[in-house]
Amino acid sequence: ELRAVHDESYLKISHHSRVIAQVAELHALRWFPRFLMRRWFVFPSLWCTAGTVLAARQVLQEGLVTNIGGGFHHSKRTGGEGFCLYSDIALAISTLRKEGQLSATDPIFYIDLDVHQGNGVSTDLGDDPAVRILDVFNSEIYPFRDKVARAGIDVSRPLTSDLKDEEYLAAVRDGLDELFLDQPRPKLVIYNAGTRHPYACFVLRRLLENERPADRGFRPFLLSQREGTGYPTFEPRDWSLKRDLSPVFSGHNSKCPIELYKARSDTTVPRVGADLQRSSL
Repeated sequence: ELRAVHDESYLKISHHSRVIAQVAELHALRWFPRFLMRRWFVFPSLWCTAGTVLAARQVLQEGLVTNIGGGFHHSKRTGGEGFCLYSDIALAISTLRKEGQLSATDPIFYIDLDVHQGNGVSTDLGDDPAVRILDVFNSEIYPFRDKVARAGIDVSRPLTSDLKDEEYLAAVRDGLDELFLDQPRPKLVIYNAGTRHPYACFVLRRLLENERPADRGFRPFLLSQREGTGYPTFEPRDWSLKRDLSPVFSGHNSKCPIELYKARSDTTVPRVGADLQRSSL
């Protein structure tokens, strides 16, 4: 299945220690035995990728699915980088289309709030007319000035390291408004919460608590199956499921997005990835 989103030449060497050392940005790994790299890096990456694909298969029926692994938004067709070995997001979309659950023209929104710009996703999917990308990122850090990747973003919000919370939230709100403005209803929304900054949980909590459920711009995050206001959404990577942010944002309750989803929805929210028995990748 990975051949659908990666060059054969890359897949043949993706398990080599020198390649993994480059992807993980830990050059000492090039000297580690290949069997250890498979165990420590390749197999976990495959499981996380399989989790994203499984989430994609389930989300159109469930309404909301969370995969606590994956979200490898730096990986490109030509190779991995930035700790991202395989392009799970592109594979999830490709799989749904191949299986007939999505057509080539069904609108897909991809929202990336990771601190790093998702250069792999925007490079590989930026020219896909059915995929609309919102990326809110720190422009002062990796991947720096990737002009090809930047050109693939539909709604770009490059930020700096010294911004305040309210400035960040305003950028996210503004980006969401532009993402949905005059667009057809998406068949699928993919939200990449990121792993390296505390805003992932903070942003969704603020949106869920402070905005009206009927607000057009925020409905991907406000799932209400009975009222039909929610879009099918899955989160490839949401570390905030396990993290208590109360030491970081004192005065705010520490509920994470998934808990708020449960409080607002009568449906059971499945988690995928951890209970996979076999990978077909």
